[in-house]
Amino acid sequence: HDARKWINEGGAIPPDQRLYEELISPETLPRNDGRVALEGKEDMKKRGIPSPNRADAIAKLKRTMNRGSTGEQIEMLQHVHFNIDAVLDNVLNELLVSDRPKLVKLIVLEKAFVELPVIEWTDGGERHQMSRQEATEQVETWEAAVTPLRKSVESDEIGTQLLMNYMYSHYPFVPAPKQDIESAIELAKQAILQNENSEGLAAEILEADLRFTQALLD
Repeated sequence: HDARKWINEGGAIPPDQRLYEELISPETLPRNDGRVALEGKEDMKKRGIPSPNRADAIAKLKRTMNRGSTGEQIEMLQHVHFNIDAVLDNVLNELLVSDRPKLVKLIVLEKAFVELPVIEWTDGGERHQMSRQEATEQVETWEAAVTPLRKSVESDEIGTQLLMNYMYSHYPFVPAPKQDIESAIELAKQAILQNENSEGLAAEILEADLRFTQALLD
């Protein structure tokens, strides 16, 4: 159902004879409730039809991305890569430009930076495009900024969570100078511990933390 819905809404499947044959191989069977079911793999095997493994994989990925929890989506995306299957590439590229939580897109974005010559993605409604070399340099800059910041909140569980959720929400860009972030992290912690409102960069840090936490709970 999810794969069909995706196709009907414009999901792109490149010319692929093997996938085409897998998609049309299962027969449709009437059910007692008036609905239609697809033929099972065992019945296909009896007819001498190979198991539709690629079609199953794409359908499972789309089903997980549409219905699965954030944890299930992350688990699924950890096992996929670009440049293995053209249809899978289309699904992953579609995810990068979709309006999905940054927590989910991060896994694919990190792989795209390594595996694609040109990467396009959206973040906060803004579209970005980089070459692999540009992305590599940008990630190195991001990591160079994060390393000393992490040391500044070492052994501070709240501070570390606030910092990393904020930095990953802007990955691969460095959103503010190191000193500003350090000061804002302290203000954000005080706001949490004293149940107070915050403003400026501290408020942005708390908002990023809230977005990541909500995504994990979905």
